[in-house]
Amino acid sequence: MTTDQLNSALHLLQVLVFGTLGAVALVQWRRRGGPAAGWLAATFGSLAVVVLLGEALPEEPEGLLAVALSKVLVAVVVLFPYLLYQFARTFFDAVPWFYRLATALTGLAVAGALIVEIPAEDEPRSIGF
Repeated sequence: MTTDQLNSALHLLQVLVFGTLGAVALVQWRRRGGPAAGWLAATFGSLAVVVLLGEALPEEPEGLLAVALSKVLVAVVVLFPYLLYQFARTFFDAVPWFYRLATALTGLAVAGALIVEIPAEDEPRSIGF
């Protein structure tokens, strides 16, 4: 097996694993309910959406829809740690100021991911990026 074949096989495995994790978490939340299952479904569901939709996007997105979708996918990736924090928070009481800080910083990061233009691989990087 060549390196390219191994890379392709591992890439396909990654898509299957994250897609399955997202689906299983969603089914568990629908069956059992509860905040922990809901946040877990949102956490793994976000990863599944990013991996599956990332496969549909071209390497260099062109056109308004493709560029907008790639920005949304980056914003969902940025949202992942917050969703994981919310899942963990179902098991303990968070300090109120820390919860507000995490929410505000996540909002800023998501907004930044949606606003900032993502340069192509061969384009120069701006200071903001």
